[in-house]
Amino acid sequence: MKHLSKALLLAASTFTLFGCQSPATSTPTTSTTPTTSNSTATAPATSASNTVRTLNNVTCNNQSVNVNLSTGGIVQKGSLKGYNYCEYQIALKAGQHLNVDFNSPAIGANVIVFDRTDLAPTALTEDGYTASQDEVLPVRVLLTRNEARTGNEHPFTVKFTAQ
Repeated sequence: MKHLSKALLLAASTFTLFGCQSPATSTPTTSTTPTTSNSTATAPATSASNTVRTLNNVTCNNQSVNVNLSTGGIVQKGSLKGYNYCEYQIALKAGQHLNVDFNSPAIGANVIVFDRTDLAPTALTEDGYTASQDEVLPVRVLLTRNEARTGNEHPFTVKFTAQ
C-alpha cells in the first residue's frame, strides 16, 4: 500500500510538471502548451457530432497534438517564432475530407502536410484533402525560412474540420 501511494503521488506530480490533464478530468477545451519540445497532447473527442472544439492558445515549440476529427473539428490560436512549429497528427478515415482554414498576418506563415511529396504546399488551405485510406496526416503550422530568420513572433489561427 505504501508503494502504491508513492506511485500515485509520483504520477500526479508528473501530470502537474508537464501540464498534462488526467483523462477523467478532461473537458472539450484542452491545453496544448507543453513546456518541452517533442511532447504530445491529445485533443479528446466529444459525444456531440459536428462540434468545433477550441484548444487553448499555444506558443509553438515543436510540439505535436493528436487530433481525432470524427466528431467535428478543432480551432487553435497560437504564435510562431523562428524555426519552431506546431504539428497536428490528424487521424482520417478512408473517404473523409479534411478542410483547413488558416489565418495569420505573417506572409511567411504556412500550413503544410509534413514529409509528403504528393501534396502541394497550399493544397490543404485551397482544396482540402480527401483520405484514400485510413491514415494519420502530419500537418504543420510553421514559418518560411525568410520569415523565421527575422525572429519576430507571429500570431495564427487554424481550424481543422472533417466531413
